[in-house]
Amino acid sequence: MTQTTDFVTELIVAANQISSVTPFECRRLLERGIATTKALRELLLVNHKVVPISAGLLAEIETLVPEVDTTPDVLLAAALLLVAEEIRQLRVLAHSANV
Repeated sequence: MTQTTDFVTELIVAANQISSVTPFECRRLLERGIATTKALRELLLVNHKVVPISAGLLAEIETLVPEVDTTPDVLLAAALLLVAEEIRQLRVLAHSANV
């Protein structure tokens, strides 16, 4: 497994066990997820590949990061799963671009 795959797994596990994830851990996971997504998007753009139009989603999740302490667990879990899916989708596109 690659680091990206491991990270997607980490996001999914955290979402499924959200009640045991501290606000600090959730904030860090969301920040890492956003950074990873942006890096994958830039990689696709540099390689002149089509990038899905879900960047607005990340903007919404970015606004959630400072409010992790007061955000309901179910919303945090959904955000973690959305970031995981976005990373997975971009990784597939990046991989198919290199094949």
